[in-house]
Amino acid sequence: MPSVCFILKVHEPHRLRPYSFFDIGESINYGDDAEMLAHLEKAAHQYYLPATRVLLKQIQEFKGDFRVSILLSGVAIDQFERFQPELLSQFRHLADTGCVEFIAEPYFHSFACLFSKPEFREQIDLHRQKLSHLFGQIPGTLNCYALGFNNDIAMEAAGFEFNALLAMGSDRILESRSLNRLYQPAPCPELRIFFENPLLAENLSRFSTTSGSSKIPLTPDQFMSHLIHKQGEIMTLSVNLSAYEKQALGDSETLEFLTHFPSVVLAYKGFTFETPKQVIQTHPACGSISAPGFATWEDAERGSNGWISNEMQKDAIHGLYLLEKEVKSHPNPQMLLTWRQLQVSDHFLYMDTKLHNEQMENVVASPFNSPYDAYINFMNILTDFSERLAAI
Repeated sequence: MPSVCFILKVHEPHRLRPYSFFDIGESINYGDDAEMLAHLEKAAHQYYLPATRVLLKQIQEFKGDFRVSILLSGVAIDQFERFQPELLSQFRHLADTGCVEFIAEPYFHSFACLFSKPEFREQIDLHRQKLSHLFGQIPGTLNCYALGFNNDIAMEAAGFEFNALLAMGSDRILESRSLNRLYQPAPCPELRIFFENPLLAENLSRFSTTSGSSKIPLTPDQFMSHLIHKQGEIMTLSVNLSAYEKQALGDSETLEFLTHFPSVVLAYKGFTFETPKQVIQTHPACGSISAPGFATWEDAERGSNGWISNEMQKDAIHGLYLLEKEVKSHPNPQMLLTWRQLQVSDHFLYMDTKLHNEQMENVVASPFNSPYDAYINFMNILTDFSERLAAI
């Protein structure tokens, strides 16, 4: 019986205000609260609230047959709490249906897993606690930002007693094996790992029940033709609900997709929607997976280079993590929060010259005119932050 593991991803970057060289030593106000407030006010009413209402309606209509998983970053949660608490109420309503499973990740949508295992563990713990407090769930599945995976992450997940890992498949890891199967990480055979299918996820962005799209629309039946011969397999599909991401579906497309997708899938005999918890209960592992290196979706080599491929990114991210010991011994807890907000991976993605030049318009809406502007702005803030740490 084919299973569809449908994942909605929600993240809002912590936006940094324009911070010039002349601001150093003058202002510790790094976040652009006005921009975050204005963005969320618009996005909530035009995008998030309508989409979550449609989602809730579909869950209720199909009475348990339609199930979804939600990857909600801690950074997004913080902004919803500050600027749009009604959004969190909507996610609570979804959790209360019993048909939604929340997935854990590093709280600040960071790459701490590459630079500091202690910080990585602390952020995972923070995110799990937050999801438990807000939605009454202790997540059983771990995702590292950008669906990264390696053997070290598997061992960290085992230490937290996660049941499963969500990752993006790559030829380097899977070789000739299917993306649509459940596996076990070699160092931790008690865990299960399942992979998002990038081709199917890309096809979701073309899903349409009308012919009025500027893209070549993919009808429900055409989309299902990609799935119908997948007997016994797991199709892990994701859709970005994040309004700032340009690869997310548009406002009307999102509502149309959420309205029609459940009925399209369930109309085919034998197809079911399952959350990760259900997947690992109903599907056996089909072998062992080992990944000594790091694999992620963002660059062509499926490595971590999207964030640390050039000297600007290396300078910024290494300079930030060099401050960890000082930050964690500082008496003011606000310094730790600020340091963690500076870890949000978007800051470093904005500095990627390759993505900016070749495909930035399809990946993320950068607030900067160039990667160099992003780097200069970040380093001015990091210089000010470092000086304030050293002053006490």
